[in-house]
Amino acid sequence: MRGFVRKSLGAAVLLGVAAQSGVAQATASAPVCEPNQSSPAPVARATLFLQKAFAAMKGGNPSKDLREAIGQLSDPKAAAENPIGTNLMLGQAYVLFLQTPGATGIMRRGDVGFTTNPDGVIDIYAAADSAFDVVEARAPECVATAAQWRQQGPWLAVTNNAINALNANKLDSAEIYAKWSLALSDKVPYAYSVLAGVAKARNDNASATKYWQQALKSAEGDTSYNDVRLKTYYEMSTDAVARAEAATGAAKLTAARAAVTALQGYLAANPNDYQTTAALQNMTRMYIALGDTARIADVYAPIIKNPLSWGESTLLQAGVTATRYNKTADAVKLFEAALRNNPYQRDALNNLAASYINSGQFEKVPGLVSRLLALDPNNPDNVLMNAYLYSGLLKAAKTAKDRKLYTDSLVYYKEKSDKMPLKISFSEFSRTESEVILAGEIENRGTTSKTFNVYFEFIDKAGNVVATGQSAVGPVAPKAKQTFRVKVAAKDVAAYRYRPIT
Repeated sequence: MRGFVRKSLGAAVLLGVAAQSGVAQATASAPVCEPNQSSPAPVARATLFLQKAFAAMKGGNPSKDLREAIGQLSDPKAAAENPIGTNLMLGQAYVLFLQTPGATGIMRRGDVGFTTNPDGVIDIYAAADSAFDVVEARAPECVATAAQWRQQGPWLAVTNNAINALNANKLDSAEIYAKWSLALSDKVPYAYSVLAGVAKARNDNASATKYWQQALKSAEGDTSYNDVRLKTYYEMSTDAVARAEAATGAAKLTAARAAVTALQGYLAANPNDYQTTAALQNMTRMYIALGDTARIADVYAPIIKNPLSWGESTLLQAGVTATRYNKTADAVKLFEAALRNNPYQRDALNNLAASYINSGQFEKVPGLVSRLLALDPNNPDNVLMNAYLYSGLLKAAKTAKDRKLYTDSLVYYKEKSDKMPLKISFSEFSRTESEVILAGEIENRGTTSKTFNVYFEFIDKAGNVVATGQSAVGPVAPKAKQTFRVKVAAKDVAAYRYRPIT
């Protein structure tokens, strides 16, 4: 009866229910699943009813034939004499019945085909699971076939129902659907993820953690589940971070440790640049909560090990973390990598210049300041960087001549910064695939009211102008500030600059 197994799977595919590609297929050297589907008599009769049901599924209603098949297969003689064939066919019949008009997960036994205790109820998902369990335990060669049937249309539908119910905050329904999904196939992470979401919404942290861990375990080793793995680590880490920040004492430490572990898994799952940046910030806060700032370098250890594989925002945040905890040599490496990623990253230019000053690499600073001023000419802070440079040189000076030279230069740049008539600063630089938003404010440091016309250029990583924009800001009263916001359609924008404002 090998042909019937093939035919039954083929009929299911005709219904638009594709088998999972990851399920192992029989090979010439592997045992073939060939259950007996011709004896005893109830099994033989059930085979005929199933064949009629398959034919009806192409355009009719197979419910009657499926009920007849289930009735025959529920005969105790069938399972006693042929447990493998009986239970494989019974599982198939349940899966097909769930796809018929009016079928639900919980039904009256008589409406499904049982003649004994017809007014009792049956959970069809659980019944299908039990039938396939028998096959998998008794016939290892049929495990792949059972797995294909487990992940047919009813599993896909109920899994999607669980996800949709959770998204709609229908927690009870989401839980029911997710458990039905697991009854059919517990080797896939989606239902565990839903149950974790339900538990979290109910403030049941222990259950949420259990289900998250089960989701990760079922996703292990399968790259097609990378999105689920990333989402799971994100949910675990954000939950633990929130609990750590709300707790005190031992509970705070426990949650912080859990958050660090989850964040490490999250980083290993390769989130995007902005997600990684947020994860680094959270991990730093958790080490502080643990009172373990000596291990701050662990936060950016995977990044500094291979900096060119990370994005500019991640590298910048890692460098800021290293700077904050006096890891200047690490900060230099990270900011240098950020500039290799994007030569026009103004925060990386600024922070690298400061790191060079702090590490005594004074000769490297002037070039960075020139690059900063080319991007941001009306920011007094960029001019002031030269004053910091000469302050560092002054501390290292060996002769009176050098001390005078560096003192004069320090005073010159400090006064130049102080006397600049305006200051422009930026509060937002957001990019999508097709649009850029730039926002900030202009401070009028002069003595008369003035309107400032600002002309922006948006550039790619090679320095090519890909879009332009402008904003008339003002009139701005003396010693006052006024905001601006520019939105342009543009792709591949890496940075921005503006013409000197007069």
